[in-house]
Amino acid sequence: MSSIIKSPKTMAATMSGKKFGLLIVLSILTMACNVIADDIFEVQVGSDNSASAVITLCGSQKHLQRRGAVLTTVHRIDCEGSGVIEVSVRGRLVRCPIGYVTPGLGSTTWRYVIRGQNCVAIGP
Repeated sequence: MSSIIKSPKTMAATMSGKKFGLLIVLSILTMACNVIADDIFEVQVGSDNSASAVITLCGSQKHLQRRGAVLTTVHRIDCEGSGVIEVSVRGRLVRCPIGYVTPGLGSTTWRYVIRGQNCVAIGP
C-alpha cells in the first residue's frame, strides 16, 4: 500500500516534468506554424506535347515539368509579392498571372488551364 502513495516531493517533480513536456510540445507546434511551405503550381495544357512553361516568382525562375496533360512545379514561397507563369503553347506565349503570395500561410496549390489564347485561374 505504501508504494501507491507518493510523497509531496515526488508528486511535485512529476507535475513539473509534465508541465515541462507540455511546454516542449507547444514550442515545437509553434515553430511548425512558422515553417516556409512549398506551393504547387499546375497548368493544364491538354494534349500539346510541345508545351513548356517557366515560372518567375520571388526573383527566381524555374521550368515546369510535364505530368500527363499538366505542367507542374513546386516553389518555395519566401517572399511577398506576385509573379507569372509564361506558357509556350502551340507556338504562342500565354501568361498566367500569380496573385499575391506571402510566406507562412502553408502550402497552396495554384491551378490554371489554357483556354484558347487565355490562361484561366481555376484555383486556389
